[in-house]
Amino acid sequence: MRLELQKHAKTYSYQLISLETNSSDPDLLDIDVRLQRKSRRELVLSGYVDIKYDIQEGDDTEIEWVVYHSPTGSESDYKLLPFNIRRQSIYDYFNSFYKDFIMNGIANCSDLWVFDGKAPSPLEKKRYEINGCVLNDDHYPNHLGDGFYRIVGRIYGQVQCTIMLLIEVMRKF
Repeated sequence: MRLELQKHAKTYSYQLISLETNSSDPDLLDIDVRLQRKSRRELVLSGYVDIKYDIQEGDDTEIEWVVYHSPTGSESDYKLLPFNIRRQSIYDYFNSFYKDFIMNGIANCSDLWVFDGKAPSPLEKKRYEINGCVLNDDHYPNHLGDGFYRIVGRIYGQVQCTIMLLIEVMRKF
């Protein structure tokens, strides 16, 4: 007997509100990824990540993602959620969450890291372009509460970088 998991429809829709990126040292890592309007209802990600130093497996480069929720969008209402990716080696992240949830969604709209097997080391010094990427929600939860979600990514190591995404979630009727 074969057990098959049924994919359930999302009970919500979402809208990207804002995206902010910054780097503590643009001479080592320059990042400029922005939301761009593709149509009246669709925003896409475009920009670049310019890595100007070798990122080696086993070095001190780490990444974490934390998620906050606010029912109203008011700064005083945001609460930390348990949905997060703990601070870890960038290569552990590449070989898990990035590979499983991000890589396929950006393969056709960027030249960011796409690999089979294990992430190659070192990460090639290069300016990576992102052109009109739509967030692929296939692996998002089926249910999310209404409100605003602030997702904050931080990279630590030779350079510190922050990526902050604001998303509004609305229940489908």
